[in-house]
Amino acid sequence: MDDGAHTAGVQHHYMHGLRFDGMWDYQTRSRTGRKSWARLDLGSDAYPWAQEDDLEGAGWCVRCCASVLGQRPVSLTHMQNSPTPTGDPARVAFALRQLLPNFQIDVQSGASQDVVHDVENVIKAGGSMLVRLKRASEVRQIPPSWMWIVGVELRPVAHCALGTQGAPKTPALLLVGRGLEPSWASGYGVKAICGEGAIWSVRSVDGQAWRAEVSCVVRICPR
Repeated sequence: MDDGAHTAGVQHHYMHGLRFDGMWDYQTRSRTGRKSWARLDLGSDAYPWAQEDDLEGAGWCVRCCASVLGQRPVSLTHMQNSPTPTGDPARVAFALRQLLPNFQIDVQSGASQDVVHDVENVIKAGGSMLVRLKRASEVRQIPPSWMWIVGVELRPVAHCALGTQGAPKTPALLLVGRGLEPSWASGYGVKAICGEGAIWSVRSVDGQAWRAEVSCVVRICPR
């Protein structure tokens, strides 16, 4: 889905099969090939485990992302009968491979600004990514959190307002996560922009802001 914000020079490119005119819906396909739209539950019903079983929200991201890419709802029964995909990247990748056998799942450590353009290519190919964000320089210890990348924000150079050093504004990742769902009719819950030293500036739609490091990226792309 593209939100059509081209006139101001900012473009939001979203993964295939999502729409959010009000609540979030995603495209499904029946065994006979018939396409329809279903509600994507981003609330507590999308998350079958107690929070203490998965502090980082990986299971929430796996289930939501796999439902959209697989064009079918991932059953709670299946998830509850499977090992909880906790913060370990290998377990997250394993869970995705079980749910999305027609997709190539790759894991890499860390991420730089280049990941934004990588995400754009993966989304165009019909895939998506998950990232693990670790808060930087926090006095209070907060566990890392897994986020689902649903799109990217791009600013074409021809339309960019130039900064003080003449460089175009940095593109951003558009993400959602457990507890950081989008507000009504919004296409994302959190926007992340990479700064110096691979430190990301993260801002939620409800006004929260913090700095984070991307410790892991899971790339999900059709074979």
